[in-house]
Amino acid sequence: MSYHQVLSINSLFVAENGRYFKDTYVAHLDLPGDDSIIMLTGSRIMLVRSNNTFKVSWEVPFDDLQTISLEPNGISLVLMGDVDGPFIPVVGQRERSFLFKHIET
Repeated sequence: MSYHQVLSINSLFVAENGRYFKDTYVAHLDLPGDDSIIMLTGSRIMLVRSNNTFKVSWEVPFDDLQTISLEPNGISLVLMGDVDGPFIPVVGQRERSFLFKHIET
């Protein structure tokens, strides 16, 4: 496990005062220029602000996720009932594919 992964796992544990402590870390992706991390756990996907506050801006439990779409500039989440969910801006193709693959599984 890399140092960067350890820091991300720590972010998960301290986010919202430990609310996600029991979640199982799966993967993460830093969003460039935004002090934010897309965090995937065994039960949800979330946007965590990593500017020393570790506040969760949004979260989508996988049970609420209907579909995901790989877009040219990111990933679209569609919630149950065809409700538009968050859009995850990911410019790089490799990073988009990495995140998409982990959400999909």
